[in-house]
Amino acid sequence: MQPPIEVIRSMFSFLIVINALFLQGVWIFIGRKGQQEYIDDLTNFRAPQSAFSRLYGWRVSKTSNVLAEGLVFEAILIAAIIGLGVLAGDVFILGPLIPLVALVVIMSMISIGQIARRVSFITQEEDRITNLLKNSEFKIEEAKNIVDDLSNQGQFADGRIWFVMFRISARQDPIGWAVRDVLIEKGKKMVRQMQAEATRKLSEDGPSPSEGSGIE
Repeated sequence: MQPPIEVIRSMFSFLIVINALFLQGVWIFIGRKGQQEYIDDLTNFRAPQSAFSRLYGWRVSKTSNVLAEGLVFEAILIAAIIGLGVLAGDVFILGPLIPLVALVVIMSMISIGQIARRVSFITQEEDRITNLLKNSEFKIEEAKNIVDDLSNQGQFADGRIWFVMFRISARQDPIGWAVRDVLIEKGKKMVRQMQAEATRKLSEDGPSPSEGSGIE
C-alpha cells in the first residue's frame, strides 16, 4: 500500500483541479447567497441585514471592488495550490504542472472579468439614471416614467435596470425617496391588479356543479 504522501504526489493534478473547483464553488455560493439576500433587502426597502448581503452590496457598488475581491480570491487559490505542494513534501512538484495551474488561474480570471463587466454596466446605468433624476424638476414623474416603461415591457424588461432602480431607492436623499415612493405605489397597484384579476376569474367560473343552487 502506498503511503499517503505518495498518493498525494500521484494525484496532484487531480487535487489541483478539485481544489480550484471547490474554492470556485464556495465563491459562487457566497455570491449567489449574497445576491438573493441583498435583492430581498432592496425589494423590502431595508438596509442590508446579513454579512452576505452587505458583501454583495459592497461588490456591486464599484467595479474596483469586484477586482479587489477577485485579487483576494486569486491569492487564496494560488496559496491553496502551493499549500498542496508543501503537503506533498516538495513544492517543486508544481514545476511540471505550471500550465495546469495557469489554466486554473486564467479560468478564474475570466469569471472575475464577467462579474466586473456586469457591475460596470450597473454602475453606469445607476449614474445615468441618478443624473437624469437630479437634473429633472419633477423627480417623481421622471421616476414614474422609467418604472412604467419597465413594467410595460413585462418579461422582456431588463432586470438589471429594475435592480438599479431599487438600488437608487435605498439612497437617503430626494432622489432615493422619489424612486422609493414610485416603486411602493407601483407594487400596490400590481397587487390590486392581481386581486382584481383573481376576482374576475372566480366570478367567470361561477359555482361548481357540485355546489348546486344551495337549495335541497
